[in-house]
Amino acid sequence: MGKTIIIDAKLLNKQTKEFSRSNILLAGQKILGLGYVPDDDDIKADLLNVNGSFVLPFLSHYYPLDEKSKPLYIKNGITNALDYEELLCNKSGENLKEALEKAEKSQTPLYCILQNLQEDLTIYKAAKKNNEFLAAGIPLDILEKEDISKLEALTQNGIIQTIVCEKDSCEAFLERAIAYLHPTFQMSDILTLLCFNPFFIAGEKAPEFTLLSSPNFCIVDPKKSPILQCVIFQGNVVVDNTK
Repeated sequence: MGKTIIIDAKLLNKQTKEFSRSNILLAGQKILGLGYVPDDDDIKADLLNVNGSFVLPFLSHYYPLDEKSKPLYIKNGITNALDYEELLCNKSGENLKEALEKAEKSQTPLYCILQNLQEDLTIYKAAKKNNEFLAAGIPLDILEKEDISKLEALTQNGIIQTIVCEKDSCEAFLERAIAYLHPTFQMSDILTLLCFNPFFIAGEKAPEFTLLSSPNFCIVDPKKSPILQCVIFQGNVVVDNTK
């Protein structure tokens, strides 16, 4: 497998919520270099200059098999965790109130998709007071009908952890979501919203974007068109809109 050097990408420091510019060396489905990458002819790598765009690690989001594909959940090597469909209470229409009551009694993790900002949200907020192992997302379709100040309040109060894509491809979802969130939300907060991993509430640790980790990520920039600049899956550039 060949090597790829991604030049001038912005990486988020989760502690400081600040970005630093970095080069990324990919080879053998691993991240082999972060930061300065030697200008060495021996490396013989493909160069991809993203000109200061932002790295968005894949955690709970989607990988497009092609531009027409529907979203697919990927777990990124997370093992010994609850099955995603078991963790997600109402993807298949399970009654939200009953699922929350069951989770409260057993104090088990539950990830909820709230289908409206009235009844579902009221039920969820009441349940969250009694169960720390809850997380919730709201479909982008619903949020786009609301003033963004409502989402600001819900995220600041720790009620909502993520935005959900229910029908779009990865590219279409990111275009819509970032266009909706920016510039009201800072890019650091946008990446946190889009990269939320529901397995966190089950006590699982998601892979970090570090040396030797599996390179599954996309690169985005709200000031460019298209917003989604490229997608890296298992070390391969599968979408490239930088040219």
